[in-house]
Amino acid sequence: SKASDTNQKVTEEDVNSMERFLLSENGGLWSNHEIVKMINPSVFEVLEFFNTINTDFIFLYFSGHGLCMNNQQYIL
Repeated sequence: SKASDTNQKVTEEDVNSMERFLLSENGGLWSNHEIVKMINPSVFEVLEFFNTINTDFIFLYFSGHGLCMNNQQYIL
């Protein structure tokens, strides 16, 4: 749907903005290899990532704009 496409675009913009911030001096000058972006991943993709990563620190950023089903709005 058009609303779903708009929400997906806004969510991608949020994630890309966070990536730019983390790469900036104010965001801590993270390296590109330290940032893993997952745009609209499945539950299985997220679980696979967490099961295979080997690190002492994880910073998780979630961007979601909710959804509308049966005329009910749900916020994530």
